[in-house]
Amino acid sequence: MRLKEIIRKLPGLNCGECVSSTCREMAEKIYRGNARLSDCVVITAKKKVSLKINKNEVPMVNFVQDFVKKTVLGMVSSLKKSKLKKGDVVELKIRVDKDDL
Repeated sequence: MRLKEIIRKLPGLNCGECVSSTCREMAEKIYRGNARLSDCVVITAKKKVSLKINKNEVPMVNFVQDFVKKTVLGMVSSLKKSKLKKGDVVELKIRVDKDDL
């Protein structure tokens, strides 16, 4: 696999939670055979939360997934007529207006 292909497969977060401090550095290690894509903690993380902007998924490390999940579930649980049970999927869509930016 070429270096550019590897870079495209990595999330580009530069989170430093794997064996490298940047995704580019990680891609170079994979290219040289010193690491694998599965060493990326974002790629191998069990997805708890999915964030998409205009159908493009935004990768998140576990900490951010947990933060978003607990925040949204906390708000939803306080709403009337919202009874959550195990296995439920909660969807939240936000339309961004010009006043929001």
